[in-house]
Amino acid sequence: MNYYAAVRAFLTTSEAGSFSVAAKRLSVKASTVSHYVSDLEEKLGGPLFSRSTRGVILTERGAKFRGFAQRAVNALDEALATASSFRSEHVDVKRPIPRRRKRKVC
Repeated sequence: MNYYAAVRAFLTTSEAGSFSVAAKRLSVKASTVSHYVSDLEEKLGGPLFSRSTRGVILTERGAKFRGFAQRAVNALDEALATASSFRSEHVDVKRPIPRRRKRKVC
């Protein structure tokens, strides 16, 4: 499972209140969003949303997970932004530094 995409789908669905609106925001099919959320629910051992014909609302488990998931995604986004700022720097690596070999003692 692509955890990043699944968590993004979960967070977007929790904000949007429906799989179809979340799918439009993520530019994927609603079935893809639903599949990601179902995979997370299976991994976490229970429902993250209460579903109805009007949309979805977070369960207690979903609300708790949302806080952790949001912080994790924010941290990952920050890490990616920081790392991408190093792209312009050129590092000249000629060859790897050799490791010392350990001698076997008989």
